[in-house]
Amino acid sequence: MVHSSRFQKAFPFLTIFLLSIFSIYGQTNKETVMVLGVISNKTTNSEYDELNILLHETLENHPFSPETILDTLILLDTVLDESAIIRARNLNAEYILWGSIDTSDYGINITLKLFDMSQATTSHIDLMIKGDEKNEDIANILRSKLLIWLQRTTMAHLIISTIPGNATVLLDNKEIGLTPFEGMVQPGTFILELTKMTFSPIKIPVSFISGNTYQYDITLGRSDSAHIKDKRTVLRLLTVSLLCAGAGCGCYYFQGRSMRKYRTALPPSDFNRLYHRAVSWNVARNTLFATAGVTICGMFFKMIL
Repeated sequence: MVHSSRFQKAFPFLTIFLLSIFSIYGQTNKETVMVLGVISNKTTNSEYDELNILLHETLENHPFSPETILDTLILLDTVLDESAIIRARNLNAEYILWGSIDTSDYGINITLKLFDMSQATTSHIDLMIKGDEKNEDIANILRSKLLIWLQRTTMAHLIISTIPGNATVLLDNKEIGLTPFEGMVQPGTFILELTKMTFSPIKIPVSFISGNTYQYDITLGRSDSAHIKDKRTVLRLLTVSLLCAGAGCGCYYFQGRSMRKYRTALPPSDFNRLYHRAVSWNVARNTLFATAGVTICGMFFKMIL
């Protein structure tokens, strides 16, 4: 009897505790829901009824988030009424989707309208069909456009450009592409990292909110090891250019002396040998001076970069 009375006293507290646990679990595991209303056929052609049914089936059964629930009692034209919002709220829906099929001089015009419950805004997805496309192709195209719209609202748009380009972009050590980069990423808090050989890596803590666009323009700095290598390269080029210039001056001296010998030579001297010797010194001089000029240009180019 004592144990029974104690249990009766503890039962209300135990019930409240279990209900709170279940409510927290339900909130953390709640999936995003989209209510699909009626896509009305505004044409007088009954052939489009088959397309209408196929659109409902395709949009209801797409394998991506959010979970889509078909509610044929939501029949709308342009503006949401209070009953549709109440029905969507009872289903914990974040979006209400409805639309219409109509014809014009240009072909079939399919319009989807999406109401965001949290933002209280309505977006439109339009599809104009001019040819004789199959109903299955039309439904798949419209589903793809819807998924792109949902992705842009449930994910963040990230744009990154770097100087120089072709830097590797990583989010939490996971590579997502090269710069210039543009794509959709999951919302949340990450470490954005940019890496490129001979440049110092950059790490930035970032937070992305769904539906927003984030753009980063970053100039990468040369790493310390790259600076040391650059200095060594500049010194090597300077040494080569000085050696070539010095050797060219020596060739210039010997070329001038060979020409004087050739001009002052008297028979029976070998004039051909004296002339070719002077020409050889001249070619060597020009080659060494040209090499010195190229290495000097390479050195300045390396210093500028």
